[in-house]
Amino acid sequence: MDVVRELADRIIVLHNGTLVADGKPADVIAMPIVQEAYLGLPGPEGLQ
Repeated sequence: MDVVRELADRIIVLHNGTLVADGKPADVIAMPIVQEAYLGLPGPEGLQ
């Protein structure tokens, strides 16, 4: 994720074909849905 944060100006994240996040790397990486889906960290919102 450090490489993505350094190289990208914008990140778009899809989960099961649905857009779940779009924005600056630091903002997107901090989103619970992104952390749960891609980083394996538990988030307050369950993935469906």
